[in-house]
Amino acid sequence: MSSVRFLRGFKMVCFSFGALSLAYCAWVIVGAAVVQARARGVLETLRAQFVTHSASRSLSPPVRGSVLASLESPRIGLSVMVLEGTDNHTLRMGAGHLPGTGMPGEESGNVVIAGHRDTFFRPLRDIQVGDAIDVTSPEGTYRYEVTWTRVVPPDDTGALKPTHQAALTLVTCYPFSYIGPAPDRLVIRAERSEPAAP
Repeated sequence: MSSVRFLRGFKMVCFSFGALSLAYCAWVIVGAAVVQARARGVLETLRAQFVTHSASRSLSPPVRGSVLASLESPRIGLSVMVLEGTDNHTLRMGAGHLPGTGMPGEESGNVVIAGHRDTFFRPLRDIQVGDAIDVTSPEGTYRYEVTWTRVVPPDDTGALKPTHQAALTLVTCYPFSYIGPAPDRLVIRAERSEPAAP
């Protein structure tokens, strides 16, 4: 009798844990979708203000969590808003710009953007050399072309260094099919191929 009660209790604990886990996942997914939608609205407003007032880029560094740009690569289905910062909270809400690295639109410098492999950067598993990536900031849209991809250990930060040319570096955990914290990083380097479009 006691074993039957134990099994029933254990079953209820497992069910409750599963329900709470699903509720948490739904909360995270819905929260991220809301942030992404709001961020798109903010970017459109900033773009309209830039065109209307011929604004110039602020010299002060962006605030953590602020909207910087959108990142699109239609061939692989990548479409995500880029926020400032690479802390856990920011990366749950979108892709994150590594503070201190280049900004979209600069004539030189390495724009480094990170994202989670199991959410926003999942499409990067299909990226290929030659693929186009569009970065749209308030100042304009900049097209980059993928020049190489590499799998590196987490402590290999060479690809994050500044560059003389206008470059875009995307970083995510690897492999994509790994369960738990992945052991490596996928680094994708792209170079600007076209001038800004309005």
